[in-house]
Amino acid sequence: MILHYMLQKDECLMISSEDPNIPENVLHLSFIEFDLFLESFKPGLLGVRAIVIPFSFTDEHKGANNGNLFHIWVLNCKYLRYLDLSGSTFEILPRSIKKLKHLRYLALMNNRRIRKLPDSICNLQNLEELILFGCEELETLPKKLRKLINLQRMSITTKQSVLPESDIASLCFLEELNIGDCDNLESLFGGVKLPALRFLRIMDCKNLKCLPLDIHHFPQLEDLCIADCENFEWPGVHEDMNSVLKLKLLLFSMVNVPHSLLAYANTLQTLVFIECYELEELPEGVLNMTCLKTLNILGCPKLMSLPNGIHGLKALEVLVIEDCPILYSKYQPQVGEYWHQISHIKHTLINP
Repeated sequence: MILHYMLQKDECLMISSEDPNIPENVLHLSFIEFDLFLESFKPGLLGVRAIVIPFSFTDEHKGANNGNLFHIWVLNCKYLRYLDLSGSTFEILPRSIKKLKHLRYLALMNNRRIRKLPDSICNLQNLEELILFGCEELETLPKKLRKLINLQRMSITTKQSVLPESDIASLCFLEELNIGDCDNLESLFGGVKLPALRFLRIMDCKNLKCLPLDIHHFPQLEDLCIADCENFEWPGVHEDMNSVLKLKLLLFSMVNVPHSLLAYANTLQTLVFIECYELEELPEGVLNMTCLKTLNILGCPKLMSLPNGIHGLKALEVLVIEDCPILYSKYQPQVGEYWHQISHIKHTLINP
């Protein structure tokens, strides 16, 4: 999310040791050093709208137990809209965070110490984006997530084996969900419907085996990424074509690439294969993708060739091939044996 609030130069300030003073009319603060955050609070900062603190993991000895300090900031900066604590080392957040009633954006990405979030975080009913990605020690998500009635984007890492799926499904405005490094998950969303979800990205969930990829569970899904989920088995071909997802973008980085993509032939516009090390041929159905505009193939060393009829993909405008030595030798621009099959494509990038 872009920090939309940073509009006027005199309202934005990056705090450094060279100039630690903060004028009282400042709206947006970014701290270069953790110590400056510790030392800079003053009552005159009531109007602050955004705080960005680029913590370093080397600050662990300083940041682990400064919940009281954070509590002071919370109580005084009650109009805060944007709070980025990515890389922080807080072990706890104060329950008083619920007082930030205007907060729209909260990021705790890559906090390697936090184990639990206060349930009071669910009182932030204006929150639009919550980022917990990389919180490797987070044992559970807060209870009553369904109370975050305006949440649109959520990124999570947790040790839970079962997510609070009914609460997540109750988030009527949730459009984007990113799930990563959740090693204990084996299945997802088997019994719920996510009505507004358009973007779903699942990464590095090594024990995830199944996910119901149909329109009954994900009626609005357009963008799907499944990466580094080594035990994931792609669902079989749908007999009922009315249940097929209307995907526009599909990205794979996995061992078990599906045998067929025919179901998505009429909607898919972007298809990406990344580090599919065992992939020897593209799945059936690629040549039927009448809407396909972009095809990216990255890090697929065993892939032998592109489909013979690739010249028939009239909508294809972008073809990227990188780190695919066999393909490079065959489709190398101007000199490759099969270069003529793809030379009509408007934009091609082919590297060894």
